[in-house]
Amino acid sequence: MFNLSESLEKVRGKYDPTKPPQIDYNFYVIDGKVSIVGRHRGSPMDKLVAELMIEANNQWGALLATHDVPGLYRAQSGGKVYMTTKAEPHQGLGVAQYAWSTSPLRRAVDLINQRQIISVVQNIAPAYLPNSEALTTHMRNFEQTYQAYSEFQTRMERYCCLQYLIQENVETIHATVWRENLVRLDNLPYMTKVYGLPELKPGTRVNLQVQEADTLLIELRTKFIGVLEDEPVAILDEQEVAGIDGEAAAVANSEVAA
Repeated sequence: MFNLSESLEKVRGKYDPTKPPQIDYNFYVIDGKVSIVGRHRGSPMDKLVAELMIEANNQWGALLATHDVPGLYRAQSGGKVYMTTKAEPHQGLGVAQYAWSTSPLRRAVDLINQRQIISVVQNIAPAYLPNSEALTTHMRNFEQTYQAYSEFQTRMERYCCLQYLIQENVETIHATVWRENLVRLDNLPYMTKVYGLPELKPGTRVNLQVQEADTLLIELRTKFIGVLEDEPVAILDEQEVAGIDGEAAAVANSEVAA
């Protein structure tokens, strides 16, 4: 089964055994104390679940498109992820179309798409016809809600990272240059700008002084100390960072949990 998952990844043009492993982070708050635990993705089970979900959403989206039945798709072009009622490519995932369909107990979008898929399989009129205003309204409402939840989660994670730095009395921390003066901290899902950072190549390892962690404004102020002698770190390109849309990254956890 692991060979199957690698084959599916190769078909999408996303197979790269040299790519550095990505890390998911779990947050825990016990008696007011924050703990942040990292977990490497890419285990055989993670990859199998992720690839099968991506393939299912790709194929079911293609089924709707072939029969001219509208659905709710996630698409990506030029790094921007958006929703549409028509089948459009998702560049970050490397598929011709991507219709969330595999978790109807968790997302209203999946339930809508499954109803549309069932209508095709049973050869009956779909619940939502082409150019349906109701379908467009559902899409907009979901996208607004999804964005609000995503922004809230991001702020909560950043808050917890800052609170962790404060409680652990962290004075210096290592980071990796992402681009220009933007860096990613070690062992924390936190990216920040370091003003005064000299011009360094992406992947350069640096040492930073923690000057202020503001949990009210959710801001971290640091000062560049020096370049570490570690080997440069290979980093994901911007399309993978901003465009993967959380699917290949989080699907193994979210779909299994659902």
